[in-house]
Amino acid sequence: MRVPWLLLGGTTPLEVVFLCAISLAQYSQSAKIHTEVSIEVAGETLRLGMTKPQVAEKLIGRQVKKVGDDNWEIVHSEDWLQFTNGLLSYAERHWTDSSSENTERGIAGDLFYAVQSLNQNDRKSQCTITTGMDDSPSLTKKWVKINCGQKNIIVFKRTFGGHTYDSVEEQIGDLH
Repeated sequence: MRVPWLLLGGTTPLEVVFLCAISLAQYSQSAKIHTEVSIEVAGETLRLGMTKPQVAEKLIGRQVKKVGDDNWEIVHSEDWLQFTNGLLSYAERHWTDSSSENTERGIAGDLFYAVQSLNQNDRKSQCTITTGMDDSPSLTKKWVKINCGQKNIIVFKRTFGGHTYDSVEEQIGDLH
């Protein structure tokens, strides 16, 4: 059967092949960008799209607690990893120790290093800044979120049990 090229507005077969090649190149580039998004967890650089065995190999010698097959917590750091279909789809790094009211660097130092990491890894994305607050009888939580494409920095202030805790977290990907 012959394709009537007239239906494509007079487009020639060569032009169709050219348009398909451009579309494929753009798709390929967007997929490449996705896998270049990285975060340092437990002293190792992890990238979205890494397989579980690749991540496990990088985390040899670290204590990892698996919560189900797809959620991993790095013990002692509270860093969190999530996999979708066997690939790293979310990672979270805690720049501060959430169990302590005071950190050695302080919240300003933690924020500085988190944003520095953001600048090193993603200079092309436009960023948005949002704020939020949850207030319940047992917990008050306020946050500032800097979202830059697949990477986020979140500054939290949590108050519960009569104590206030500040923290800075860096995240890549989407938590499901």
